[in-house]
Amino acid sequence: MPIYAVTFRFEDEEGRSTGREVLFNAADEAALLTAAALMETDLQAMSQCGIQNYTYRRSVDVSNAPGAGSNIDPGATFRFNSALPISPTVKIPDPVEAIKDGQGGIDLTDALTIAWFANYNPGSCVVNITNPTQPSSIDQGTLEK
Repeated sequence: MPIYAVTFRFEDEEGRSTGREVLFNAADEAALLTAAALMETDLQAMSQCGIQNYTYRRSVDVSNAPGAGSNIDPGATFRFNSALPISPTVKIPDPVEAIKDGQGGIDLTDALTIAWFANYNPGSCVVNITNPTQPSSIDQGTLEK
């Protein structure tokens, strides 16, 4: 049975917030949502703080072997264009040589970059948790030193 982690976000009278995580062993997402709603009711009854929301996640194990010489320290930052008043960014660790442009950046026309971005537009991935937005394009891809 999958294990889901649910984080309940509490807020106090002064607007400060904190999260408390509860692990659920649920048959599926529907069962989790039912159990989490019951837990929210019980938690709210026990706390003077107000529960504002809760989020859940499920860990899915995959087994991709790291490449020889891979290192999580160097990375790439992608800046997106979107309807937001800010330019949201996404980072990936240790990008493959194929997507580097040889001038300290990322080749935005590379097939791997295009396929990755298709998860955002017109795909199902979004940026900005408080105002979920689908980016319209990649503005820039840079390598971190």
